[in-house]
Amino acid sequence: AMTNVKEDGQKLVNPVEVLAEAVKTFQRVMVNSQDHVIAAAVARAVSIAAMFPVDTLKTRLQASTGQMKNPLTVIFSEGNPYRGLLPSLAGQTPYGMLVFGSYQVYKEMFQNFFPQMGDRTRIVLAAVFGDITGSLWLCPSEVIKQQQQSGLYASFASAFQGALKQSGVAGLYKGYSGLVVRDVPFRVVQLVMYEECKKFWKERNKRETNDIENLVLGAVAGMVGGAATTPLDVVKTRLMTQGSTRTYKGALDCVKQTVQAEGIPGLFRGVGPRVLLIAPSCAIFFVAYEATIRALKRRSAERKNASISPVASASRSRGYQAPAPC
Repeated sequence: AMTNVKEDGQKLVNPVEVLAEAVKTFQRVMVNSQDHVIAAAVARAVSIAAMFPVDTLKTRLQASTGQMKNPLTVIFSEGNPYRGLLPSLAGQTPYGMLVFGSYQVYKEMFQNFFPQMGDRTRIVLAAVFGDITGSLWLCPSEVIKQQQQSGLYASFASAFQGALKQSGVAGLYKGYSGLVVRDVPFRVVQLVMYEECKKFWKERNKRETNDIENLVLGAVAGMVGGAATTPLDVVKTRLMTQGSTRTYKGALDCVKQTVQAEGIPGLFRGVGPRVLLIAPSCAIFFVAYEATIRALKRRSAERKNASISPVASASRSRGYQAPAPC
């Protein structure tokens, strides 16, 4: 009979068991953290909708080639700046939930299989793998969104059909490598910058940071990460928005052609809108997240109070609303 133990006494890793455990962990994370997951989804949707015109401006600047255009001309003369919002919300909102859940799964898996791994290394690796996993959902929506933003298609349906017609399902993952190559370094730069800035701030002020300070530090870290990874964002955008003629053979060919035609500045097209997009997005996300968490906790407290209060039950039976708990 086959065993799950090596000759040296070490336990073999069964891929099926690992997958089953990962699914259970993901489900447990989603259930135990449902308020945070819901709040993150709402906050992500609000921040995306609020800053979408800036995202559209960034995409149009990056997708264009040749002489730099006036940003005001680009945003006001090239169609509805909210074109592509639907696929963006459809991709980004579940993406945030998936990244959050898978991040917790990977973190626990690294803890179980590599107990000697340092905390910082485990967090960084879990964040990286979480982003890679989430990108499997995000990429199709990014392809459709950016093709609408750049003017290749006027509607969600036509962009979706066009991508499938050109390359089948693979057409929905055009630029996936560019998406991952952009997001993973961004996540690492953002994480390192945030931790180092927070450490410096705590040592300087001899106290823990408060919510407002964490918001500012997070925005600064995001801005630095966004600026540093703009060339990767340009490559991703151009790979996703190229038509059926296939202008670029891949990410390296895109970099080569861009530098040859436009010089190094071509790799930093849209850096202003990209940086300006990230900082307000962090602020909006934070405010929306906290407001949603408070609302969910208040609703939960009201339900708990109503379920244990005879007065509340009697009030409901008479058609009155029970008073909110103090």
